[in-house]
Amino acid sequence: PGKSSYDIEKFFNGFSLDQRARVKTVTTDLNAYYSSVAERLFPNTEIIIDRFHIIKMINQAFNHERVKKMKLFTK
Repeated sequence: PGKSSYDIEKFFNGFSLDQRARVKTVTTDLNAYYSSVAERLFPNTEIIIDRFHIIKMINQAFNHERVKKMKLFTK
């Protein structure tokens, strides 16, 4: 119903601990909050960061370094 901690925890607490314990993986973005909620609610799960956000972060880092290097050259 929403992205707030209250909404997320309320929704998943509607499932029994036994059901949540059977979840094997949770895929999330780089938001640290989501992974901490997943660790609390799903005790036996492996947290996986989705590829899109990993590639996006790598691309931003490369672009940042490229711009820094290009600024060293005169026009």
